Amino acid sequence: MGNEKVRVLLIEDTTANAGLLVDELRKSGLDPLWHRIDNEEEFLAQLKPTPDIILSEYRTQNFSALRALELLKQKGLDIPLVIVTSNISKAAALDSYKQGAEAYILKDCLSSLGVVVERALGQKKLREEKNAAIMALEESEKLFRATAEAAPDAIICIEEPDGIYFWNRRAEEMLGYSSSEVMGKALHPFVVPERYYERAVKGVHEFFRTGRGPNIGKIVEFEAKRKDNSEFPIELSISSIKVDGKWKAVGFIRDITERKRAEEERLKIQKLEALSLLAGGIAHDFNNMLTTILGNAESADQEKDPAEVHKKLIEAERVILRAKNLSQQLMTFAKGGTINKKTLSVSALIEEAVFTSIKAENIKYDLICPEQTWPIDADEVEMSQVLSNIILNAEQAMPNGGRIEVKCSNESLGKGNPFQLEEGRYVKVSIKDTGHGIPKEDLKRLFEPYFTTKQRGKGLGLAIAYSIIRSHAGFITVESKVNVGTTFYIYLPAVNTFTSRM
Repeated sequence: MGNEKVRVLLIEDTTANAGLLVDELRKSGLDPLWHRIDNEEEFLAQLKPTPDIILSEYRTQNFSALRALELLKQKGLDIPLVIVTSNISKAAALDSYKQGAEAYILKDCLSSLGVVVERALGQKKLREEKNAAIMALEESEKLFRATAEAAPDAIICIEEPDGIYFWNRRAEEMLGYSSSEVMGKALHPFVVPERYYERAVKGVHEFFRTGRGPNIGKIVEFEAKRKDNSEFPIELSISSIKVDGKWKAVGFIRDITERKRAEEERLKIQKLEALSLLAGGIAHDFNNMLTTILGNAESADQEKDPAEVHKKLIEAERVILRAKNLSQQLMTFAKGGTINKKTLSVSALIEEAVFTSIKAENIKYDLICPEQTWPIDADEVEMSQVLSNIILNAEQAMPNGGRIEVKCSNESLGKGNPFQLEEGRYVKVSIKDTGHGIPKEDLKRLFEPYFTTKQRGKGLGLAIAYSIIRSHAGFITVESKVNVGTTFYIYLPAVNTFTSRM
């Protein structure tokens, strides 16, 4: 603080006494802008502009340090006052501290005056910074409360050990409890269905202890309960902050009842559309077949030549067998068919499917299947059908040539994996092509029966592949980018992964 200009108000009987204090301040490196007064009227007049510090004799002929402290309190001014006196009792010193004096110093120890003044000014600066921070915090809290009260979502704040300390108007409307009913109490009895209490309490305790939790910083969906115990779906977002060594959490709750209803309605419409497509496809195929059978039967009935009659009946039989095959395909899609499982090498299945499916000379392929790939328990015929269907689709997506990469690897999936598969060991098979790709709007319908993006084809191949993979307790999905290519991913349980079956 060397050479710092300081506005100093001196309460002294004589200018000579005041000069001693000023000289001492200059010795310590301060540059005092000072004024001396010795009565209350002058003191009040010198408070504007506010001095940085007041140095006061304990008592002058017409004024006193204690009176000066009293006046400062009345006016709400935070100006440090240091008593500089020749003699003061311990009782008087203690009383002056109680009244708000910053410090006192005896005039025969003036060498420490500069240090005392600097310390007093430093304490004042700290108080000003603290007050500014408090005011900013209060303003911020006012703004938060005003914003939170107008928010369309329920906003709830909790802290340890007091529990709920903020519960906005939307929370009152959504959950049925007033702010006064929940304030200072644990959260879960007012929001969480009873069957989830234990998990909720454990999660809150863990959060208060570590500041961590499985849902912190995420947007998740839960079931919440109202005051009348009715339950409804919510979307929950939780953020955390540490204040004074304690963790606080702010939760934003959105009622998604209407959104869920809309999703269910949309799903019903999609199912009806898929059913309509399926029914139309089946009707079309069987109508063509029956027309052919009927036509050949009528021709055979009118035909005189036994050889021609035999030819017509053979044609009718061929169409009947096609109808039987179509029925079997539809049964496989609907029920998964009859599974005859045995332990199989995935590498061998893939090699056979590639060699028997790829016919075009302008299609290159890469097989990447390590020897240590785990075996699977599967129906050999059905699994070959899945791989052949996908590889055939890949070939047809590259009429001008391209490359197919078939890759397999060992994968261990834990609980809560994104595929909703049981925890355990799986073999992952990826089939990647460099074809024309599939538009985004068609991807979500790719596994629907009778849906196809090809000019020729019934649209049953991938639907049957999906059904077979699910019947083997596996998972199939697809990624695609137009003009880049398509990749199918298949997850199949490895041998001895688990015994349960879908």
